Amino acid sequence: MPLLFTCYQGYTDMVQWILDNEAEVNHSEKVNNTDLFEAWSQKLYCILRWEHRWTNHVDLDDINCFTPLHLAVLRGHADIVQMLLMKNADVDLCFNSGFSNFCRAQQNERNDMFSMLLKKSRLDRCILNGICPLSVASEQGNIDIVKLLLEKNPTVDLRDNIGMTALYIACWKGHTTIMGMLLEKDPNIDLCNKYGKSPLFIASQEGHTDIVRLLLKRNPDIDLCDNDGLNALYVACYYGYTTIVIMLLEKESESRFMSQIRMLSSAPDYSFYTY
Repeated sequence: MPLLFTCYQGYTDMVQWILDNEAEVNHSEKVNNTDLFEAWSQKLYCILRWEHRWTNHVDLDDINCFTPLHLAVLRGHADIVQMLLMKNADVDLCFNSGFSNFCRAQQNERNDMFSMLLKKSRLDRCILNGICPLSVASEQGNIDIVKLLLEKNPTVDLRDNIGMTALYIACWKGHTTIMGMLLEKDPNIDLCNKYGKSPLFIASQEGHTDIVRLLLKRNPDIDLCDNDGLNALYVACYYGYTTIVIMLLEKESESRFMSQIRMLSSAPDYSFYTY
């Protein structure tokens, strides 16, 4: 199909010509026509002589379920992406692997294409394995993209198929700056994955001292245990992260002290009794 092939090859002028002249094959037969592709690869405009019905259908896919926008994003043709978006191409159609155009641009670290797609994509649309765009950006450590996403106020506590949030992933990967940005959106810092591991647990397990310090300032539940009955202090001790162990012990002492204070403050007043 002409539009698919020209988007893949990056023939900007030909893509524009097709879109302007509303030329695209409109049929459901998904085959790879060698003669058709060869003609376009030689940039021959005589392709219109083919006996097909033509219409402007920018989301028509090929045998592999690739749309023109998929191919343009995959190949990094930002100018063609812009053209297709102007023709209202569906940004949220996924690749056959389950990834969206939005997340593919993130993976390729193409912030220019990402910004264009961001204007038309659904921020909280989860893809393969339930991963949302914010989680993808947090995993990759792309600060600029995380910032752009957070400006659009996405749901920061969205969890993937194994229960990981963007905050959990940032804590796991050790992306301190991103983790701090996510904390500003007031997420639930005690959300655990399906294995019972919290952000504090995974940060302690991986030895991310700065992240543990930031989390402790938010007063997480330091006694949360995973499905095996282990907590953050246990794994920090097991892996020998001395600084983290000290911080957790200090927090535990502080928590116990505050609990005692609260208990004393709520106790009955017996001062009026005389003995």
